[in-house]
Amino acid sequence: MLRNELSWGTEEELRSELLHVWSVMKGCVRNGCERTEPVLPGGLRVPRRAPKLHTELSASTEETDPMRPWIG
Repeated sequence: MLRNELSWGTEEELRSELLHVWSVMKGCVRNGCERTEPVLPGGLRVPRRAPKLHTELSASTEETDPMRPWIG
């Protein structure tokens, strides 16, 4: 995959783009966890679950939880 991606640019450019994508993804997750509206946008009225799940996981003291490094 790396060889294929390098056909479009340098390794430095690829690394920069990947870091940008990662930053945007983290921002989306953070936004979803911090929203206070009770339902997701749209007409289906889907309940928003991320904020509650984030709160519950953040309160956990279970050090063996594989999700622990991603919380906070």
